[in-house]
Amino acid sequence: VLFRSVKILLLLAVVAIGAALDGTLPYPTSKQPTGTQALNVIATAGLAPEDVVTINTLSGRLARNTPSIYSVARNDSDKSDPSSHWLTLLHAQGHINYTTTNMANLSAFLAGYADQIDGMVYFNISTESVNAALCYCSAANSTVVAVGSPATRSLLQSLGVPLIEDLSSTSAFAVYQRFADQFSNRVASFQPPSKAALLSDYSVFAAATTVEYMGSTGGPLAELIMNRVQESQQLGAAFGWGPEADYVTELGRHNVIVHASDFNIDLPALTNLHVHSNVKVTPTPQQKQPMAVKKDASNVHTVAFVMTDGDNLQWVLGGWSIDPQWFGSPQRGSVPMGWTFSPAAQYVAPVPAQHIVSSATVNDSFVGAPSGLGYIYPSLFRDVDMFSNATASACESGGFNVVNVLDQRYDSRSLNSLLEHNAIDAVFLYLGQCYAGTSGLSTFVNGKPVLSARVALWGGVDSIHCQNVSGVVDVLLRQSRDPSTLEGYSIIPVHAWSHNYSDVVRAVQLLEAASGVEVVTPAELIQRVKANVKPTSSCPIPTGSYTDSCVSCSVNAQCYLTCQCSGKKGVQESTAFLQDCAVFNNQNGALQCASP
Repeated sequence: VLFRSVKILLLLAVVAIGAALDGTLPYPTSKQPTGTQALNVIATAGLAPEDVVTINTLSGRLARNTPSIYSVARNDSDKSDPSSHWLTLLHAQGHINYTTTNMANLSAFLAGYADQIDGMVYFNISTESVNAALCYCSAANSTVVAVGSPATRSLLQSLGVPLIEDLSSTSAFAVYQRFADQFSNRVASFQPPSKAALLSDYSVFAAATTVEYMGSTGGPLAELIMNRVQESQQLGAAFGWGPEADYVTELGRHNVIVHASDFNIDLPALTNLHVHSNVKVTPTPQQKQPMAVKKDASNVHTVAFVMTDGDNLQWVLGGWSIDPQWFGSPQRGSVPMGWTFSPAAQYVAPVPAQHIVSSATVNDSFVGAPSGLGYIYPSLFRDVDMFSNATASACESGGFNVVNVLDQRYDSRSLNSLLEHNAIDAVFLYLGQCYAGTSGLSTFVNGKPVLSARVALWGGVDSIHCQNVSGVVDVLLRQSRDPSTLEGYSIIPVHAWSHNYSDVVRAVQLLEAASGVEVVTPAELIQRVKANVKPTSSCPIPTGSYTDSCVSCSVNAQCYLTCQCSGKKGVQESTAFLQDCAVFNNQNGALQCASP
């Protein structure tokens, strides 16, 4: 036993987890795919967080060879548990076998792995030491588990597993300083200690550093991690989460894309199904086959509703696919609907992604989620061309021909970088409040449409940009019905956390009753634009606070912006030239340049 503990300390070395770490994409793979051996299922709902961390570190480390552990909440037949849903689906499709023999018996479950565990490190769940322990397990190339429960520590010691180190007073930074070169330089996990029982299986599998993102720049350890990715001159991926705007901005400056995933579990098992088994996402027929396009759409305003937050891996692999509020709605298919969905899902969870895409109805259409392969602000991303190349490849293999971009400003350079690829036909650009701060002003880049959101189905009536169902309907009924101009088309983001599929059904019903507005899928809308609107010069889409008090804005072919703006003398018309300035405020009824 003493020899084994010394061996672990001597064998800490650079971790190599599969070819994916050396390729274009940052996602690691196991040596052998999920399904090589039966998955051992453990129920975690009755376990202390400390013991879930122990299970996760064991799961992540073993998955470097082949995944062997899978967590569910209570049992494998709970249809309300997304983890159980995916487990039974994988089994039904013949991808895996699994056993529940010790599902509810932690001691017996761990005893079954005692001869595969080379040692343990101890942590205090109420301090940052849990992240220190996760980092240690990531850096080890032997199977080291993190233990925070005295009872589990005693159990493992009785089974011959040595305690390597007590880290209960140690920081993640201190562990990183000791073993810096042994962590991945492509993947990082940003999690506070309070979420240690979540995502930690993937963090250890990926040899990722686990650290809480602090403040606007992440803190000293986060900065070191981001700099390592930047120095690699490759794309990195951040799992977990942080303060959104600062988090996405700072990571992007270092070539790191964001995957919202701080509540994910079982990613090692889900991500490794395709490593050697040729499982991949293939486009659904309605996305690949040419559709009948309504060219004679006079006196009709064309609209597509698009659900937000499909980049959120923990949501699309969680409740989204089975919850009746969203993709699991029994009404799904009754009205045309756009669903943002992460192109990276085909790499991170290929079988669930394939299942979701293949279960689409003719009224479902998928849009590459913000802002392509991962969540970034393209105008602020360090190497946007590298990101665009990876996004185009993922869109082509996944069947996404429209990408939803979230950004802090209009940036023709990054948009052109995306749209120069044949795989991408259009961009839905979200800027400003409720993603609809530009009130539908749209343009062409590289001869392809860039459509901004007209208004959002978001909360109540919070502003002219954020409306409830009746407010959205009122806005749409006032829009142009000329199909030969971009003003004849509207994109409506549906805020996933304040509205659901039933709200879209109600909006469609109200629009149908009023007539003059036709709701279609995003794919159909883009086909109509391509068939009916002649590409014009690439005028910038103006941004700024003017949109809060100026209405009925339009941009002509010469790139002049004209709005009706409120001022001391009431509402008056104001015009500005977009080639001189593209960021405005409203100065007493006049458009004023806020930034050159």
